[in-house]
Amino acid sequence: MMARSKVRMPEKDSPAESDLEAISEGEETKCADDIWDYYEAHKDEAISLEEYARKRGIKI
Repeated sequence: MMARSKVRMPEKDSPAESDLEAISEGEETKCADDIWDYYEAHKDEAISLEEYARKRGIKI
């Protein structure tokens, strides 16, 4: 038996340029700054995928 696939069409058209302007440039910059600050505060906690897998006994 072959699986059937269905294509769902979007309920509305693709977003227009005006739809993408929901956030002002100032808000966008503040958000990016917050993300960068978080990264800087926690970057020493990051580990590689290989180290993560090794610590949990996952073979990759």
